[in-house]
Amino acid sequence: MQNHVSMLFERSASSYASAADSLSESIVTAAEWMTSSLLSEQKLMSCGAGASNSLSQYFCYTLLNNLERERPALPAINLSNESALSGISEKADSNELYSSQIQALGQAGDTLLVIANSEQTIALHQAIHTAEQRGMKTVLLNCNQEPWWDIAPDSNRLEIFMQTESPAVTQQLHLTAIQVLCELIEIQLFGE
Repeated sequence: MQNHVSMLFERSASSYASAADSLSESIVTAAEWMTSSLLSEQKLMSCGAGASNSLSQYFCYTLLNNLERERPALPAINLSNESALSGISEKADSNELYSSQIQALGQAGDTLLVIANSEQTIALHQAIHTAEQRGMKTVLLNCNQEPWWDIAPDSNRLEIFMQTESPAVTQQLHLTAIQVLCELIEIQLFGE
């Protein structure tokens, strides 16, 4: 059993090293987009399906509270919150869960963070399309090798692709990427 524990830690460490090398540029760009939204008095929105729902909640919680320092709350809306999810039972089409919220709350200049697990969902695709229609930038935190964009990516779309075959390691990497994004936002807004 101890060998198995060592193997799991080694697999995570290897995935982290690879992600640090390949993803730093796109994570910095995502943090710059998010900071730009906040400096323009806009907001950040986030959504994720399945286990990624908890990561969306954590992202918004961290922005509303803090990560490493005392600071004012930053405007962040978790589209995967409990009251929104309870609306699934009342709506005939749960595929519009996120897109209807973006339609109601999203504005040009906002940034949407979509956290995807290994399965693509129609609801997340519709969220991306609605955000684009509203003039928002979209950051996709992804681990799925299938293409998400139905047309070529443009200057309002950014994908941060975690290449791993383990759902557990994907969740770990997504959590770390979210923490790094939040820390970079704090640094840009409030200094080191």
